[in-house]
Amino acid sequence: MNAMWHNLNISWIASAWRRAVYAAVVLLSLWSCPLDVRAQGPLPWSDPLLLNEGTEGNSPAIVADSSGTVHVFWGSYGGDGVSAAIFYRRLQDGVWSEPVDIIVGPDTQRAVLPQAVIDAQGWLHLVWDSNGVFYSRAPVATAGSARAWTVPVRLSEAQATTPDIAVDDEGRLHVVYVDMFVSPFVRYTSSEDAGTNWMSPVAVSAPQDKAYALNARLLVDRQRTLHVIWSESIEPFPPSGIYYARSTDLGQTWTAPFELAAGGYSWGSIGMDGEGMLHVFWTGTADWVGKYHTWSPDGGQNWQPVERLWPGTGGMLGFADMAVDGAGIMHLVSAAGSGTFFPVATQGEILHVMWLGDHWSAPSHISLPTMNSFREHSFPQIGIERGKTVHVVWTMLNQDPQNQGQYEHVWYASALLPIPELPAAAVPDPLAATAVASAPTPTPASTQVTEPTRTTPPPLTASPSAAPASTSSLPALVLAVGPALALVAAVVLRQLITRNSRRW
Repeated sequence: MNAMWHNLNISWIASAWRRAVYAAVVLLSLWSCPLDVRAQGPLPWSDPLLLNEGTEGNSPAIVADSSGTVHVFWGSYGGDGVSAAIFYRRLQDGVWSEPVDIIVGPDTQRAVLPQAVIDAQGWLHLVWDSNGVFYSRAPVATAGSARAWTVPVRLSEAQATTPDIAVDDEGRLHVVYVDMFVSPFVRYTSSEDAGTNWMSPVAVSAPQDKAYALNARLLVDRQRTLHVIWSESIEPFPPSGIYYARSTDLGQTWTAPFELAAGGYSWGSIGMDGEGMLHVFWTGTADWVGKYHTWSPDGGQNWQPVERLWPGTGGMLGFADMAVDGAGIMHLVSAAGSGTFFPVATQGEILHVMWLGDHWSAPSHISLPTMNSFREHSFPQIGIERGKTVHVVWTMLNQDPQNQGQYEHVWYASALLPIPELPAAAVPDPLAATAVASAPTPTPASTQVTEPTRTTPPPLTASPSAAPASTSSLPALVLAVGPALALVAAVVLRQLITRNSRRW
């Protein structure tokens, strides 16, 4: 027995205990819910709320700040004398602000796929596609005013799409996007001064076998390693695979592309769970129809076998999205279509799942109350407020012939997790310490493009660290579950004994 306890992996014990407690809390919480609520899935979701009534909108983005305010953006297309614009609403103390167009264009026909982050200084940073990748910023407190946003700066040389933005713990901004037509590479750029100046973009990867790149996504871990995934296509359709690369020197050099999956795959998303494991999720089409997932335990050096989720579902319905809650549990939202998986055949619905350490929870059907055969739900995004409240936004395409198939609906739903809420913290005012009356206008990026330096994948010096707040949540969780903890402890102990007995 002494040898057995000596060989126990302490981190594995903590991880197993946290997941077991979390599962017990969820189950006890659901047991107190009405039967019709429990039938919707692991979490009781609010009825969907239409956010853009009276305005055209698509491809929303969502981010929550430290005070508990939730910020939502969406894009639009121009036409009939109306210019394309980025729209904004905020949810503060349970009340939604009115929709406002904060940025027009610059291309009058297209302002779509916005992505946003908030830095520690209190700046809200935004990138979007307007037949090129553009950037602007505003103080969080005044983001609802069009005047607060800086003049849009073009980050890409020419036409580009699917921008993604991240901020690291030193305040450095990182952006990736995909060039279109001229040099169809995955590009990367960054800013070390909160978006005032931007480095010349570099190529993360030249597409393989004369293909062109599609749909890039970015993650920055706690070691400031950059992880990028994208898809490629040789013919217009179908796509030809999902690829991954990383940089350990802040984007100066990148590893050679690693093929995660070869075939008709696209719309890949990347996230990190509370244990520091990388997760990639993507969609297959044609002969590869389905939703797929793999994960890496060592910062992208090795990947687990690919698993196919929710048999019978598919649909090229945009990116999935991932976020970690206050207990360190990762949540994923994805759009999926099926003629058999849902109660009504549909081209797209919004599903939510949680990663429980070695498997996904049963899916929640968030868009169920708005479901019918004419509606295609797509492009979901997730934000978690103060560790406890899960917020999801998405687009709905109404394919009713009378509606002419326009992207015109942005929907929202939320769910409360059965865990303690993290304390609120005031968001700093980035202008308070300066004598400047308004934010400086960023300077455009140079037109020079640096070709990538190819290196073999360098060894990582440390594994990504786990997300915080897991230990602070445990005392409250213990009190919340009460008698269920004894059963949880027995289950974990049995797992430990079984796990170690396999070593003998």
